[in-house]
Amino acid sequence: MKSAIACFEEKVPYGEIVFEYILLERLLRYPAQPEPLRNFDAGTGFALGTWLASQGLFTRDDQGPSVLGTKARIVESVRELVRLIEEIEATEDDAAYRSGAVDFLFGTLLRRPEAEPDRYGGPLAPLDLWGSEVHV
Repeated sequence: MKSAIACFEEKVPYGEIVFEYILLERLLRYPAQPEPLRNFDAGTGFALGTWLASQGLFTRDDQGPSVLGTKARIVESVRELVRLIEEIEATEDDAAYRSGAVDFLFGTLLRRPEAEPDRYGGPLAPLDLWGSEVHV
C-alpha cells in the first residue's frame, strides 16, 4: 500500500488512477479468489477492508452497495495502518515481534482460523461489505 500512497501523493503519471487500481484490486479482487481463507492475498484484502471499515471508510449505503470514503481520507487511514505495521516490524526480539504481529492481525483485522489449513477465519468487518462474489 506504500506504493499506492506514493502514486496518489507524488507526481506519478496517472497516479490517482494507479492508486484506485491498487486499492480496488487489493480490496475487492483479492478476497474473491477461490478458497480465500487459504489465500494470503485474499487475507490482505480482508485486512485492508476491515481496517477501512473500522475507520468508517468502507461501508454499505441504504441501497446496498459498498461505499468507499474519499481517496484523501483513505490515504490518511492507510498511512496510519502502514505506520502501525512498521512499528511492529521494528521489534528486534523475535518472540515479541511474532506476538505483536499475531495480536495485531487477529485482534484488529482478521478472525482466527477455525481449522487447518486455513490461514485466518475471515474478516472482522461484516462479510457483506465485499458483496455476493466473495465466499468464505
